[in-house]
Amino acid sequence: MKKGKTKWLIIAVAVIGAVGVGWLLMRKITLPVEIVKIETNNALSSRMVGAVAKDRFGVGEPVMLYFEYNDARVGDKVDFEVTDKDGAVVKSGATTVLRPGEGDDKNGRRYVSIVNTGSTELGTGKYKIVLSVDGREVASTRFGVE
Repeated sequence: MKKGKTKWLIIAVAVIGAVGVGWLLMRKITLPVEIVKIETNNALSSRMVGAVAKDRFGVGEPVMLYFEYNDARVGDKVDFEVTDKDGAVVKSGATTVLRPGEGDDKNGRRYVSIVNTGSTELGTGKYKIVLSVDGREVASTRFGVE
C-alpha cells in the first residue's frame, strides 16, 4: 500500500473510533437514571421483609418487580412493560423513582406489583419485564409462571 493511502486509512479508522466512543459516552451521560439491579420476587408489598429473588412462580402467586437505581433526579420515571412469550403486552405502567420530599439521595430502590390478586393473575408461560426511561430500554428480566 502506498504511504498516502495508509495515512488516510489510519485517519479514517481514528475518526470512526472517536465518533463511536463519543456516541457511547453521550448515551451514558444523557441517560437520566441508571438501573443497577433488577429482579422478581414473591411478595405482596414492598414492606415484606426477606422476600427472596426468584424467577419461577405458581399461577396466582404474587410477583413483585424490584429494582435499584442510581443518579435519579426528582420526577424521573421508569416505564415498565410485561410481555408474554409472543411479545404481547400483558401489563404496563410507570413509577416515579425519586419523588419530591424523599430527600437528596439520588440512589435507591423501587417495587412494582406485577401480580397481587386473582384479577391480575398471569397464565402459565414465560414473561419478560422491560424497563425504559425516556423511551430507551435500560434493563430487563424474565420470569415464568408454572
